Amino acid sequence: MRRALYQAANVLIHHSRGWCALKSGAVRLAKRLGLGKAKVVLARKLAVAMHKMWTTGEDYRLTAAA
Repeated sequence: MRRALYQAANVLIHHSRGWCALKSGAVRLAKRLGLGKAKVVLARKLAVAMHKMWTTGEDYRLTAAA
């Protein structure tokens, strides 16, 4: 699971064309902390979001207002 989350973070940072709050935050962190640490932080955020979705049964909301 750890490897899959890290790979998802890598794909989100490098290969996704669109911008979202997760990607923009990771890019800002990468400039400050380095790319490796930013990927780990993003992987943890993805894990927390998936756990929240699993426990509450809600769908993922791309924006906070939605």
